Amino acid sequence: MKTVITGDSILLSNIFIDDYGTAITSGTVSLSVYDFNGSNVSISNATHYQEGTWRANLNTIGWGLGATKSIWNSKSATGTKSDIVGNDLNIVGSVVEGASYLKLSDLQYYYSSIYSFFDGHEDEHLTKSFKAINSSLESIGYKLPVIVGLNGEYDQHLQDWNAFDTIYRIVASYETQSKDNNEDAPWFEEYKKRAMEIEEAYGRRKYVLNQNISAGETGIGKPTRTVGSSVGTLHTNSDGFGDGFLGYDFPRTWLVKITGTGSTSGLRESLFDYSRDNGVSWYGTSEKTNDYWISLSEGVNVRFTSGTQTGTENVFQMGDSWTFTTAPTKWSVSGGRKARSY
Repeated sequence: MKTVITGDSILLSNIFIDDYGTAITSGTVSLSVYDFNGSNVSISNATHYQEGTWRANLNTIGWGLGATKSIWNSKSATGTKSDIVGNDLNIVGSVVEGASYLKLSDLQYYYSSIYSFFDGHEDEHLTKSFKAINSSLESIGYKLPVIVGLNGEYDQHLQDWNAFDTIYRIVASYETQSKDNNEDAPWFEEYKKRAMEIEEAYGRRKYVLNQNISAGETGIGKPTRTVGSSVGTLHTNSDGFGDGFLGYDFPRTWLVKITGTGSTSGLRESLFDYSRDNGVSWYGTSEKTNDYWISLSEGVNVRFTSGTQTGTENVFQMGDSWTFTTAPTKWSVSGGRKARSY
């Protein structure tokens, strides 16, 4: 998704071919654009450029901020019509701000009086916070850059983290008078505390970022439940956490099975075993089911969540089981390693 500043003129293009692979060079091609608010902000006819490529010149004045949706319409002489969605954009404000997960102006929604602490260095604080967050994300296994969501914004918890940390930095820099040792912590320490709580939640994988990485790229598949109907859920690091599958011998089928449920069958009480050869051999772990990543072997990590638990409903039951697959990736077979199949 490309970022465009509101008011900019843009050139959108798309390639049209028929079912036989022949470029469509005649007929009528139009383009409709809907902004994040759902308003149809542009309808225009495209012009054929070359070899089936059609172009449309647009101006983004008046478009709502956020992600857009573009629909191309091609109509042949026989009246056949096709809709193609593409060229999606993220419309941002007229001022390009520093690298961050939210706009500087958004800080007012977290602390209404933040403007009274601005001293000309607030953009610097926002960017420093952004860089510190990225450093933390990398240290706990996330790959950068973080992708923007379908609504044109970053993950809400990530925005909150950036906001709380930036507010703390701005106010702490402004407040130059030191406190006595007997005083309580300054009021703005609360924002630092909130930022650290979010950082910890990402570290424990209570909050998980969508990294837009396929299971094929990580070499680790998503799990499928095979036994049981409890509300608890198993997750693998197929979303890009860590370095992906590190094995390089052959594709494997993994099994995970609940072998103990403790006194309440809760999320952090149950025991589990795993197999990496489709049940031929089983391995125990010293970890209980939890919502942070638990390392098994060869780069495979799992975590558990409580699903849609209500009241005294059991999260897990004895025998609950899941399966998933792993396969060598282009990274794990590099450097002289070889992959082989059965």
